[in-house]
Amino acid sequence: MVCNKGSGQAAQCEGRRARQGEVRGRKRKTNKKDIIKQYRKLIAVLPNICSKTKVSKQSVVEEAIIYIEELQKQLLNNVEKQEECENWENRKTNKSDEENL
Repeated sequence: MVCNKGSGQAAQCEGRRARQGEVRGRKRKTNKKDIIKQYRKLIAVLPNICSKTKVSKQSVVEEAIIYIEELQKQLLNNVEKQEECENWENRKTNKSDEENL
């Protein structure tokens, strides 16, 4: 709808714009609250950040990256150890099979 100045429709457009602005403002507030809530959740699972101290969002993200990298290293180590155990078990089984022949 095109609003022409001086017409009755202009007042309707102004009212509509005001309502749209209010809706956008509420959405922004809701999004900001959601973001803050998610940061709090992230802080709660990061071991190097005390949740009672005030920390910048940048620090939270940096610590999260470091923590994820540490978890990846641990996972790789565990997978390697598991493979070593399986290989050892296979060698042990193969030796016993050879001795039985």
